[in-house]
Amino acid sequence: MEAGAILITILWGLRKIQVDQAWNYTRGNGVVIAVVDTGVDYNHPDFDITANAWINESERNGNDANCYDWQDNDGNGKVDDCWGWDFTDNNNGPMDGYGTDTGADGHGTHVAGIMGAKENNGLGIVGVAHGARYMILRAAGDVTERVAAINYAVFEGADIINCSWGTISYADPALAAALDNARAAGVAVVASAGNYYRAVTTQNLPASHIGAITIGASTTADLSSNFSNYGKFVDLVAPGGDNDNGNGDYNAFENPADDPRHNILSLKSGGEHFSFPVPWLVINTNYYRLGGTSMSAPHVAGVAALIMSAESNYLTLGNIYDVLRVSSDDITAYGKGVDDQTGFGRLNAYKAVTNRCLTPYADVNPNPWPPGGDSTNIKTITCRGIPTVCTSSNYCPYNNMTEAAAAAFVIRAKYTDNFTSGTQPHFSDVPANHPFFKYIQKMKEDGISTVPEGGMYYPDNPIDRAKAAQYIIRANYGGTFQYTTSPPFFTDVPQTHWAYPYIQKMRDENITTYLSDCGRSRYCPAGITNRGQMASFIATAPFKIWKKGRPEPN
Repeated sequence: MEAGAILITILWGLRKIQVDQAWNYTRGNGVVIAVVDTGVDYNHPDFDITANAWINESERNGNDANCYDWQDNDGNGKVDDCWGWDFTDNNNGPMDGYGTDTGADGHGTHVAGIMGAKENNGLGIVGVAHGARYMILRAAGDVTERVAAINYAVFEGADIINCSWGTISYADPALAAALDNARAAGVAVVASAGNYYRAVTTQNLPASHIGAITIGASTTADLSSNFSNYGKFVDLVAPGGDNDNGNGDYNAFENPADDPRHNILSLKSGGEHFSFPVPWLVINTNYYRLGGTSMSAPHVAGVAALIMSAESNYLTLGNIYDVLRVSSDDITAYGKGVDDQTGFGRLNAYKAVTNRCLTPYADVNPNPWPPGGDSTNIKTITCRGIPTVCTSSNYCPYNNMTEAAAAAFVIRAKYTDNFTSGTQPHFSDVPANHPFFKYIQKMKEDGISTVPEGGMYYPDNPIDRAKAAQYIIRANYGGTFQYTTSPPFFTDVPQTHWAYPYIQKMRDENITTYLSDCGRSRYCPAGITNRGQMASFIATAPFKIWKKGRPEPN
């Protein structure tokens, strides 16, 4: 079946995330996704081992395509680990449904199919990133197997690790260390939030780990699934299924009256241990439907692969996570903007691969020195959808920052572009038809601007560096922010300066040290803020929505 027809008829999740439009840009080629799960049935007719699976070239060492020579050619302690490894039975056949029967067989094949089922091969379905390669790691038993699998994936060069599983009440230190290792290596870890309809806590790994992006489940109606875990550690949601009668049975095992089409169709393992007990969820022998955040995570892992394939290593891991978050479609049923039920919203593949930050600005060096310079920060805020437009190809870092543009930068950094504001103008020179009206309104409503009600805001005036500090600090710490007096850090900002508390706090939080055009030990509070400097202030400020767990700033 052609991919377009599949999307229209049965793969509602892929249709929701607009992946067919994303495929006009990339299919995920050149990216390796490690599937840490129950293994994969790599003999499935819709998962072509020669086209889908990662090949360990160091192990093949010039041998035939199967690379079986009973030698450990790459010296990693694993003989003939051609496509991955079985950490449950400690062999080179990570096949789903064979070996030790763990009771969870079939799960990994279903997960892998969501990401990597082949396109236009005249069979069943199609995966989100069918051009990527899949490293098959069977870790179907305890957490020690999963730790070993994650470390293997990092060592062997995986770009993404999909973890459609997690600990429930124990943050295993070895697992945390493996996740730290992945983060240090720049490997994306996509974690399912869990299916217990409760808040994710620090005891839930990898879901709560700072190096993971955590995924809840959404329904055909763009709501949070009635089984999906939630809370501040959930970054976004993706299609995971639902049921019709709200009986809490997320796989529709109990009641055939639940419409199985609301769950996620993917590959069914042919493994000898796999016997699926629910006939109305099985389609044409080789496919079946499941629901759960386990199904949501691979949608996101696939889109992460599309981003990586499209951007040619320009983005950092943090940038990629920000793109996934900010390109999501806001689910307004839980309030406008970021919420604890769905995070930033429901995954959108097309918006992700067309995010402005995937293409460097013509007037900004993409490889700054030192690290953390304006260009790094410009990239950060662009991936978060914060800047106002200068030109289609330029950021214009040396242009002055106006009061209106500053309002847009600050409010988007605090809320993204999804928020509500009053309709009655607060300032006499900012009418409701002003292009920056909603941002300027929110500046007043949040106590960030101290201009009196009905006063003049002067939206076209450039802002000085003192005003920039006021806006950044009040946006993060509230309009009633108080500062405990300490010796001035900057020689040109004495305790008597009106902006002293804000500028001192900027220094305390390392939002600014000194500005290159001002000199060491000086802040130049009356100097005009340009767009490059504002990018640095915004990117390094502790806006909580961009932090894992969305903690309040200290």
